[in-house]
Amino acid sequence: MIICAPNNKVKIPRKICKNNKKPTILGLLFGAGDPAAALIQDGKIIAMVEEERFTRNKHDHGIFPLNATNYCLEQGKIDIKNIDFSRHRNEI
Repeated sequence: MIICAPNNKVKIPRKICKNNKKPTILGLLFGAGDPAAALIQDGKIIAMVEEERFTRNKHDHGIFPLNATNYCLEQGKIDIKNIDFSRHRNEI
């Protein structure tokens, strides 16, 4: 559950976060621009990569960043089930 404030900042209810730690967030960009994924754990960027690094197609529009997502999860040594929140930007 993500609650957006009028200024577009994300408010995270503490009771949902595990052990009162900062949440694990997966950010995704697809549809417009270069598809990409980013992983944030404990307020630190663990991984951030564009899908074109894996497909070798410059500006690989219109695809979901599956390879980039898997890479981020591997770098964080976590499974998709460990993601507390996901935020995406999709402009088709």
